[in-house]
Amino acid sequence: MLLAGLVMLSGCGGDRKQVNLFEGTAAQDLMTELSKKIGHPARALNVDITPLSLIVRVQDPAQPSHIDEYSLEHEYVLNGLYHNVRVSGPKPVQLTLINENLEENLFDLSEVNMAGVAEASKSAVDRTSFEDGAVATIHIQRELFLMPSAHCGDVEWEIQVKSDREYASAYADAKGRVNRLNLDGTNRAKNLNLFADVKETQHIVGMMREVFGSAPGILKLHLNKNFLGFDARDPQKPKRLMSFTANLNGVLMRGDAFNGGPGAPQLPNDRFFAVDDVDWSRIPEMIEQAQLKLEIPKGGLSAVTLDKPTFEGNAQALRWTVEIRDAEGENGEVEFDPKGAVMQVKLPKSRHVRVNMFEPDGAGKAILGIKKRFGPHAKLIELRFDEHRATITAANPKQPGRLRDFLYDEDHFADFPGTDMTPFYRGFGAESFFDLDEIETALSSKLAQMEKTTLERLKITEGKIEFITITKHPKMQPINRKVTVEIREESAGKNGWVTFDLQGNVVSVAPLG
Repeated sequence: MLLAGLVMLSGCGGDRKQVNLFEGTAAQDLMTELSKKIGHPARALNVDITPLSLIVRVQDPAQPSHIDEYSLEHEYVLNGLYHNVRVSGPKPVQLTLINENLEENLFDLSEVNMAGVAEASKSAVDRTSFEDGAVATIHIQRELFLMPSAHCGDVEWEIQVKSDREYASAYADAKGRVNRLNLDGTNRAKNLNLFADVKETQHIVGMMREVFGSAPGILKLHLNKNFLGFDARDPQKPKRLMSFTANLNGVLMRGDAFNGGPGAPQLPNDRFFAVDDVDWSRIPEMIEQAQLKLEIPKGGLSAVTLDKPTFEGNAQALRWTVEIRDAEGENGEVEFDPKGAVMQVKLPKSRHVRVNMFEPDGAGKAILGIKKRFGPHAKLIELRFDEHRATITAANPKQPGRLRDFLYDEDHFADFPGTDMTPFYRGFGAESFFDLDEIETALSSKLAQMEKTTLERLKITEGKIEFITITKHPKMQPINRKVTVEIREESAGKNGWVTFDLQGNVVSVAPLG
């Protein structure tokens, strides 16, 4: 039994090991003695433990608005020759509460598993895992939340682990079971670089897997140097889209995602991806490849994102996008598939060679891009080439029986869901559409000759092509129900055009006028 007062230990100074409340049953033993001093079943505001002291702040049952402090402290003097156990209390406590409802802050002291202090302390040291780390303090109180207004949660232990160079906190439930960490004060966190450290990235992804499982639930992810930021379905309320961060401390819900709060429209399942849909180990290699391919001399890593972009409201293939940017704003992007293979390179402006779609190679590149987006046998009603972009008129996948335009700008598509070309092509039917395969070969082998013939037939010496239109619709060519290529030229403010079939034969001529 512990006694208040001065106790002389037998033997010479240093022969006896000092008490450490974070080892064995020392904390439990001290709480037993302190409970006798308190003398009643205690409702506690908080508990503080150090290696040598235990402080408990409890409600006075005779005056419930009062909190009193009781403490027991081990003192060692003369190099440990004398050991003093100081007992004090009750001592009045001046309250300053964020949640001003005192009752909501209190808990039964019997809920706290003081027998688990040693095990919780060891777990905290093991899990924070830094050199010479030791438990400095344990603070026990109800968890405090500030939003939407100040309120209290469950009883929680905050276990502070420190060394001369680092510090961290481990958090445990009322029974002392560690369930989360804060490693921000560790060298591990300060030196964290998820762009290069595959092991740490996979550790964090593992914590995400524990929260979200293996089912698709993530909408978009941003990789930062020391954390992952992402929007995902709330595991507890899957209809809500929430914003999360994940780092060495675990996965934290930040709040409603942009346009993801109550009442927000539900996104289709194919917009989401799962943690295991990508190879996280390829991140350093992808970043290195992006820097090599974009060749921005003073460029640095600007952004790494992972998502399924949409086209026509439909989810496209999952991809990484790595952006490199310099201080002057020069930037480029490289897209990679989930396994780290290059999908597309978007060069910076300084290295961008503009595609001329009036040339066979440029037109061919555009057709390949259109086929990649719309499929190898895409059905179009019209394809128009301007010098550096193409306009595609095709069926609207969201509105059967309607037509709309799509814009292809050299290396990417622009989505214009509001366009409706149906009135212009009134009465169109299946016979009005053509297959891209029908024109691909003709353009590669005949386009240059068609352009030359156009200049000759229109008798133009200093003219230029305005645009090239490929169509099959009878409204455009009533006398020819086959696919035609119209090349329109301009000279001195006047224009004319020549229409060809796919064999390069002239179908009609409209002289300059």
